[in-house]
Amino acid sequence: MLNLKKRKNGFTLIELLVVIAIVSLMSSIVFASLNSARGKSRDAKRKAELRQIQIALEFYYDSHGGYPGSACVPPNTPTTWDIPRSLAAEPKMTQFLSTMPRDPRTPTSTFYNEQYLYFSPVPTCTGNNASAQNYALYTTLEDQTSNNRYGGANDNTVLSNLNMNGTPRPNWTLGTY
Repeated sequence: MLNLKKRKNGFTLIELLVVIAIVSLMSSIVFASLNSARGKSRDAKRKAELRQIQIALEFYYDSHGGYPGSACVPPNTPTTWDIPRSLAAEPKMTQFLSTMPRDPRTPTSTFYNEQYLYFSPVPTCTGNNASAQNYALYTTLEDQTSNNRYGGANDNTVLSNLNMNGTPRPNWTLGTY
């Protein structure tokens, strides 16, 4: 009989490197799709929160006969269209929306393209703040191919009033404007 050498149990270095390469490739694919899913989830949350604000605005309109003016902010406050400093500045709004939603990705940002925006023209800002008859809510979705803006004259006027230059720009809107 021939004397056969016993083979050692275990993996060779090449086998280990191949397995590590395959696992790395699969994990990068999973992480890429996970990031895409996270972005879609945040976009869905943005749309839902804009609908929530829209419902609160309709309740406000029913109670006060108009929408709050976005340019009517407290004295010594610069005019702004981000919701925490415009719509939230209307004290009567808290009875319909106790906390103002903020963008899920950048809740403390001060850039317009990273916030929820409220625009509503008002003829005057004295007395009753509920004198606006139209409004527009805007947000910037991470999926920039998704766009429900109609691009009409009013829409372009609103965006120019919001001083929106550069990209990404708000590409999702709700309202009566």
